[in-house]
Amino acid sequence: MSKKDTSNPHGFGEAGAAMWKQYDSQFDLDPSDVTLLRSACEVADIVASLDEITRERGPLDDEGKTANWVQECRFQRGILLKLLAQVERLSEPVATGSRKNLGGTRAPYAVRPA
Repeated sequence: MSKKDTSNPHGFGEAGAAMWKQYDSQFDLDPSDVTLLRSACEVADIVASLDEITRERGPLDDEGKTANWVQECRFQRGILLKLLAQVERLSEPVATGSRKNLGGTRAPYAVRPA
């Protein structure tokens, strides 16, 4: 399980650090969950950077088409949503001590009745 070090242990930007703090304080994370969360925080920082570029340059390029950074931002947001859904699905909430929906191979095994 992870330690509750919410002081930005991985050097994320503002968006990634806020996400790390939120999820690390709410869930007991296994090493694989930490890897997913770390990736999600990195993607959150990428999205924040692309949002800043969009604010500075606008959503259209010089030819009046949707700019590459806007398209990339959409793509990265989709990745972020998938990573966060996976983290929430696999992680154990701290307050309840029970898992949400493990599914797949992470589900608990039990002895079959004879």
